[in-house]
Amino acid sequence: MLKSLYPEQPSVCHNVLVHPPSGLIGSDRIDVQIHVEEGAHGLITTPGATRFLGRSSQWARQTVHMRLASRARLEWLPLETLVYNGAWASNRLVFELAPQSSLMCWDVYALGLAASHLAFEAGALEVQCEWPQRWQERALIQATDSVLLDGPLGLQGRRTLGQMVLAWDALAHLDSLHGLEAMLDDSRALLTRLSDAPGTPQAPAWVWGLTASQPGLLQLRVLADHAHQIHTVFQSVWALWRAKAWDMPAVACRSWQL
Repeated sequence: MLKSLYPEQPSVCHNVLVHPPSGLIGSDRIDVQIHVEEGAHGLITTPGATRFLGRSSQWARQTVHMRLASRARLEWLPLETLVYNGAWASNRLVFELAPQSSLMCWDVYALGLAASHLAFEAGALEVQCEWPQRWQERALIQATDSVLLDGPLGLQGRRTLGQMVLAWDALAHLDSLHGLEAMLDDSRALLTRLSDAPGTPQAPAWVWGLTASQPGLLQLRVLADHAHQIHTVFQSVWALWRAKAWDMPAVACRSWQL
């Protein structure tokens, strides 16, 4: 991990987590354990993309386990994950929230290397998200599953996908029905403005869906042609959610500007 930074205020720590530079391959495994102490606020990102390389038929796995103490806040906001052709990539997120704690996180996945015209024709991506005793999701995307990759109920021919989550345990202004509805309305209005903005090249190339599947959980999903399109959307929503959930301005990580 690189030096801790405090670009916004002394009580909010930004950290950049360094991954192996050559990426994950075969049976490689990375386990990231994050513990945020009571009342603390941390933001963690990465300096570059996480790479799952396609040189083995074995699964390479990354697990990020986040534990938040009471009144803690965490932002897990890595750059994109690149799944090379032939890679077998598994990414698992687990988070545990103590009373009055809250979490904001995102993950962006690019299947193949679109800029290099290297298609995702072999391998698979497994994505798991879990809030123990509350919520669990698992998705398996196989390169040979053309119905999922190209069908109208799947990725619709796109090869970049992302999920952004806001999870909380007892935030009074979001726990009420009115507060949650206001949050959904504001988020949908922002996403509609972004998608309808004239002259933006990403507008026709991405689609989104926003849900509040249960109390204390807000999920945004985006499909796009390129990772930077999703990051543009996520950073705008991140700024809104920071303001609405925590009454804080958005101070971008320095590594996002490189």
